[in-house]
Amino acid sequence: MRLARRPLMSMARAGSLAMAAGALAAAAVLPAAAAGASPTTAPGLASQAAAIQARLVSTAHQLHTLAARTVEESARLTAADAAIQNEQSTLGRLQTDLSQATATLRTVALQTYMSDSGSNSALAIFSSSPTEASAMREYTAVASGNEAGAIDTFRRDRTIVTQQQAVMRSEQAAATAAYDMLGRQYTALQQAITHEQAMLATVQQQQRVLAQQQAFARQQALVALRQQQAAAQAARQGAPLAVDVGSLVPTGSSMAQDLARLRECESGGDYQANTGNGYYGAYQFSLSTWQGLGYPGLPSTASPATQDQAAMRLEQFAGWGQWPVCSAMLGLS
Repeated sequence: MRLARRPLMSMARAGSLAMAAGALAAAAVLPAAAAGASPTTAPGLASQAAAIQARLVSTAHQLHTLAARTVEESARLTAADAAIQNEQSTLGRLQTDLSQATATLRTVALQTYMSDSGSNSALAIFSSSPTEASAMREYTAVASGNEAGAIDTFRRDRTIVTQQQAVMRSEQAAATAAYDMLGRQYTALQQAITHEQAMLATVQQQQRVLAQQQAFARQQALVALRQQQAAAQAARQGAPLAVDVGSLVPTGSSMAQDLARLRECESGGDYQANTGNGYYGAYQFSLSTWQGLGYPGLPSTASPATQDQAAMRLEQFAGWGQWPVCSAMLGLS
């Protein structure tokens, strides 16, 4: 049995694959330090979220590439395992053939030595041998007294198989190491993606909280602005019309009575008062205050009930101080 030697290239290929896996792992290290910053501004959070999303895309691409490499290396490892099994089977068959051939050669040598007619029985022994054609070739060598050469041929073949088996075991070990390395890097990339997803969720939550805080701050600022506008409008309320306020001394009256006394102080109770001084109606509303309360037209043209309602709303919103002179004179607070 003649065996051809196999080229020794699988170990180099497996080593190259291991180096490539290591380079891929180095490229997969994510710049988590940048993501550790905690900007409190909307642009800062948006920039951080965009950076994390970009890293997630890059890591996912690396994970896809690594998965393909892992499948390829798994196939190579399977092939190496099968080759080793084949070499073991070949070695077993060769050893069996060698044992049988050795026994046959000894028998033939003995018969040749003992009898000149032993060639026929030797031929019969070779014909029944499992090595058949190989044994037939070796018979010629035996007949010429070269038994040792035939045995050396089998031993040489066995040495070749043993060497090939050692090479295949080295290839298997290298492929196993490369496959294990790919598996570790695949796990590391999965963990990196999980970590980045958690960081992205945290940043997005911070964005939502910041947006809520900003919306609340805008609402508060709007309320304060409206209060300032209302106060400014109230401060611009004109002085009351010339009326006798001596009879308007407070007597613990109700809101209706307070409004009645206020009307008397401001305009003498004239709901249609319009003297051209920029203030209108029984309560001498400025036009901006009137419209700020949501009423159309001029106060002096509105019904008494509407003017009373507007005065009550203004008092509830900003107090009696909206009529600074009369409220002080009447003791309204």
